[in-house]
Amino acid sequence: TMESERKKEDSVVSNAVSHDEVNVEGLPQDVQTREQKRAMVLNSWVERERQRQRLSATYFQCLSFWLHFFPVSLFTLLSGILCTMYSVKIDDNISNGLQLRGDDIVWAAGLLSLFTTFWNAIGGRTNHGGKYEQHNLASLALQRIELELDAILITGVYTYTDKKKVRKLEEEVLGIPRNLTSLVPNQIVEAFNLLEQRIKTFYSTQRVIRRIYKEENELQKVAYGELAAVISSYYFYPLFLPSPRKSVSDALKRLKISIVENATIFDDIEEDLTRKAITDESFYAKPISNNESQDASNPSNGVGKFFNKQFK
Repeated sequence: TMESERKKEDSVVSNAVSHDEVNVEGLPQDVQTREQKRAMVLNSWVERERQRQRLSATYFQCLSFWLHFFPVSLFTLLSGILCTMYSVKIDDNISNGLQLRGDDIVWAAGLLSLFTTFWNAIGGRTNHGGKYEQHNLASLALQRIELELDAILITGVYTYTDKKKVRKLEEEVLGIPRNLTSLVPNQIVEAFNLLEQRIKTFYSTQRVIRRIYKEENELQKVAYGELAAVISSYYFYPLFLPSPRKSVSDALKRLKISIVENATIFDDIEEDLTRKAITDESFYAKPISNNESQDASNPSNGVGKFFNKQFK
C-alpha cells in the first residue's frame, strides 16, 4: 500500500544519511528526483482543480445574483412602493391617470409578496449562494497550497523537510473535495477532461513539444491556464458556459501561440550558446555532425507545422 511504501522509503532515507545531513544536503539523488516529480504532478493537479473551482465560484455567484438576489430585491421594492402608496392615500390623486383603485393596489402588492416568497423558496432549494461560498473557499485553499508547492520546487534542492511538507499538502488537497457538497458544472468538467486527453496525445507524439517542456506536467499547467482564460472570455460567461469542445479548441490555438513564442526564445538562446561555443577552442575538439546540426535547427517551424495540420 501507499502507506507502507512511505514508511519503507523513510527507513531507507534514515539509514542512508543522518537526520542533520538529510535536512542540510537534501535527500539521496534517486529519492530526490522521484519526490520532485511527485511534487510537480501534485502542483499540476492543484492548478487544474484551482481553475475549476474558481470558474465554478464565479458561475454560481452570477446565478445567485441574477436569479435570486436581484429579482427578490426588485419584487420586494415594488411591493413596498405599492403598500406605501395605499397607506398614504397617494392612489386617490393618481387613480385617474393609472385607472387604479385602492383594492387593485392591495391585490398587486399581495401578489408580489406571494411571488417573492415563492422565489425565495426556489432560491433556498438551488442554494447558488452557498455553492459560490464552497467553491470560492476551495479555490483560495488550493491557491495557498500551490504557492507553497512552488516555493518548494523553485529551490532546486529537495530536503527531508520538504518531503514531509509535500505529504502534508497532499492530505490537505485530498480533504478539500470531501468538504464540498456542490459539484463543478458539467461543461467545466468535460472541458478540462477533454483538454487532458489532447495534451497527453500531443506530448507523447511530438518531440518538439517535449524539447520545450521537459515534463508533461509543465505543459498541462500552461494549458489549464489557457482553457480558464478562454472560458472566462466567453461573451455570455459567467451566466452561461461555453461548449466544452469549442473551449478546448480555442485553448489549444492559444497554446500554439505560446509554444511557438517559447520555441523562438529557445532558438535565440541556443543560437547565443552556439556562437559562444564557436569562439571556444574546445568546440573544435569534437565537430558537430550533420544530424546534430539539423536536430538543433529551428523547432518553432516543427511546432507550427504540427498545429497547422491539427487545426486545418
